[in-house]
Amino acid sequence: MKKQNHIQGIRGIAFLMVFLWHISSFLPRRLPHLGDMGTEIFFIISGFLISMHYFNTGSMTTCKQTLAYAIKKWKKIYPIFFLSTLPFLFFIWRSVLKVGIVPSKIEITGVKTAIDLLLLQSWIPVSDVFFGFNAVSWFISSLLFCYVMTFVFFKIQKNTSAIVIIGCLAIKILSEVLGNLLHNDLGTWLHYICPLTRTADYFMGMALYIQIKEVMENPEEKKLLLWQIGSIFLYGSVCIYFTNKPIYSAIDIVTVLMLGVCLIKTRLTSILFENKIVLYFGSLGLELYLIHLPVIMMSESLLSKFGHLHIGMAKIAIMFIGTVFCAELYSRIANRIQQK
Repeated sequence: MKKQNHIQGIRGIAFLMVFLWHISSFLPRRLPHLGDMGTEIFFIISGFLISMHYFNTGSMTTCKQTLAYAIKKWKKIYPIFFLSTLPFLFFIWRSVLKVGIVPSKIEITGVKTAIDLLLLQSWIPVSDVFFGFNAVSWFISSLLFCYVMTFVFFKIQKNTSAIVIIGCLAIKILSEVLGNLLHNDLGTWLHYICPLTRTADYFMGMALYIQIKEVMENPEEKKLLLWQIGSIFLYGSVCIYFTNKPIYSAIDIVTVLMLGVCLIKTRLTSILFENKIVLYFGSLGLELYLIHLPVIMMSESLLSKFGHLHIGMAKIAIMFIGTVFCAELYSRIANRIQQK
């Protein structure tokens, strides 16, 4: 499938949504849950791209193959994950040791550190763990699990991808309802962090690519695609009813529409998804995603004495430029190391 630039542009927009959410405390009004929505887009796009590259190739169809792929991705991702976690490790351990040697606190912090560095944080339904250090790094923990589970999707898809769509929507509806009923860490974990919930997003992205591809090759399949997209709209409606979060619940619908327009080459889609700015952010998507919180934290620590709105806007500019600079620097260094 062509027009991958559109998808890169959508990834860039997803990062901007996450960044805006995390700096919204410096704005006069808190923004909607853009961070949640941007993260969900990342998972759906990841699944979409995996299908794009590996569907009908004969690879990624066994646990051994997908595990090898996940390990390969882990080797690429872990250095930037570790570097982005170091500032949080420093500040948290400094605050723990500052009050003196308290064995219980040291033990608890040590366990949290080990869980985080082993990328197991998304499996622990405790906010101090999954949001413990770099609060977005749970994304890597869940994404690696999605990569490992890719072979399951391809095995199921041989029968019908409709089953995948229905199963994913059922999991997501259940997680949304339970997350809304349980106003605690478990509720947040179920609807936002849980690797199984995120695998549902990932599988939906994979299924969407396959269905869109089949419609392009065989227009008679259009009814099935429309039925599946209609199911996603129904899911959004159910979530809106149960959770009273219409903006967040509509993100799957928005993502489906954005991925759909990737197939339509028009001036408008080029302006939206292929302009140089969003393409640049999309090319640095993972680096920007992991680096932006440590940059925000360190900038806030250095500039905390300024609290007025106009200074707040200056803080935002400094945080954004700092994030892009650090991500670009890391990307260039990593590319040079790989070339050697």
